Amino acid sequence: FDSRLSEKGLAACKELRVGTYKGRAAPPSVQLVLVSPLTRALQTATAVFGCGEAGQPSLVSVEALREFCGKAFQPCDSRRDPKELSADFSHAAFENVPAGPDTLLGPEVVESPESADARIRWLLSWIRARPETNIACVGHMQILTRILTEHMGPAGWDTSEYE
Repeated sequence: FDSRLSEKGLAACKELRVGTYKGRAAPPSVQLVLVSPLTRALQTATAVFGCGEAGQPSLVSVEALREFCGKAFQPCDSRRDPKELSADFSHAAFENVPAGPDTLLGPEVVESPESADARIRWLLSWIRARPETNIACVGHMQILTRILTEHMGPAGWDTSEYE
């Protein structure tokens, strides 16, 4: 199942947006928000960046930012069909999420590290080709850690402020 944020999680997102969450500053102004196609990430991006509101950044969902679970199937990390997601998040674009059911995770399916790395390479290439200069990425712990430590760090990017 594609888990949702709890009420406590939604409240934390709203606090983060205005800079009152645990002493953290409000998020920077961005032109585009890229987001995992998992519901909790879409909820986070929408609440933190105001996506869907007038004057706020566009929201583009990309399969490349979804969680990486290389050891065991975690049902909460399975995504829904983009058609279903579109009904809940009409302000988001889902062109970069394959149609149909989840093929990366399932009871007998666990994604390989090579597959995750291919997703990451696609993502970084896609971002480099974008015209925007300020892009936020909303994803999950394992995939973001892999992006920063396995791909950006070795490429010379400063990842020292990663939280």
